[in-house]
Amino acid sequence: MITDDQLMSEFDLEEAPRKAMSNREQLEAMKIGLQMRSQAYREVFNYDSPAAFTVLQDLAWVCRANRSLFVLEPIRMAHLTGMHDIWLRIQHHVALTPTQLVALYSDVFKKEGFGR
Repeated sequence: MITDDQLMSEFDLEEAPRKAMSNREQLEAMKIGLQMRSQAYREVFNYDSPAAFTVLQDLAWVCRANRSLFVLEPIRMAHLTGMHDIWLRIQHHVALTPTQLVALYSDVFKKEGFGR
């Protein structure tokens, strides 16, 4: 079982002391953090592993990776959207480089105060 303290790990980009860092240093810290996180995702979701492939197939089905998210109930649709976002996160971290991840998530980082 993962504890709350373990969730605040070296992969947590919020831990970086952003105020004392320049924009370039913040960007480099993000890239390093994303590189470490991507490597962890690639190790867990290794496409060459039969077990990982089975899990990815199941997650693709559960997260509606290849199906419409539209349903009439707004709460259910919001739930499906959240699950689909998890699928996309896994795929992004497995397939993209840290530089591509920074570009993709740059809006999120700006909202969180990076790059100020």
